[in-house]
Amino acid sequence: MAATVNIDTFVGDDVSRIITFVEADKTTPINITGRTYVAQIFTEDGTVAASMTATVPTGTDGKVNLSLARATTTTLGVGNWRWSLVETASGVVTTVLVGGFTISSEATS
Repeated sequence: MAATVNIDTFVGDDVSRIITFVEADKTTPINITGRTYVAQIFTEDGTVAASMTATVPTGTDGKVNLSLARATTTTLGVGNWRWSLVETASGVVTTVLVGGFTISSEATS
């Protein structure tokens, strides 16, 4: 079953998150070399609203870098979506993360 990770941001912000996959001991990174990832944001009816860039810098440290440009958070505007991260490993496709993706209006003080 996929783990849940929510992402909150503001309209006009760049989004950058690092996801680290670890063994059951919650410390040792999983070697994800050769695996690929697709991160997408969905509307309530399941339509793809945007795609995030998902890169694996080294693989051996278990890290996946996610990014979304400020132009996309501006285009999407204020609202609530769902997002997922799908992994392909040796031809097996698995949804590994899901969650809410919330864009709020810019905070002012």
